[in-house]
Amino acid sequence: MFLEHFKITTLAMAQIFILGALGYILVKKNILSHTGLDALSRLVIQIVFPALIITQLLHNFSFTLYPNWWIFPVISILITAVSLALGILLLKFIKLKNNKLQFLSLVGFQNSGYLPLALAAAIFSGQDLSNIFI
Repeated sequence: MFLEHFKITTLAMAQIFILGALGYILVKKNILSHTGLDALSRLVIQIVFPALIITQLLHNFSFTLYPNWWIFPVISILITAVSLALGILLLKFIKLKNNKLQFLSLVGFQNSGYLPLALAAAIFSGQDLSNIFI
């Protein structure tokens, strides 16, 4: 059992490493410029991943299978509200206005879903992957 999980995890990590190495080579050899890399990153993060999430929800979500689905959006809103409240309290310790806005943006924005989605896609497949994406 351990070796099976180790193999799956190792393969997922190898895929991520290979993609990172490929990106490094493309940038180092000037095949992909920094502007192109920024555009590609924005495409993946702002369009492809949200589209994947919405598609998975529309095709695979069932209210009967997930009766407590509403808990996750409520928790997300609470985390954002508490983070912003704490961030506002801590703003008095930051001197520069630009740094204050950056700090508040960082503590209020939740970006915890995208990397686990990529890892899950590399590790799981089929119905298991659909359940994880939901």
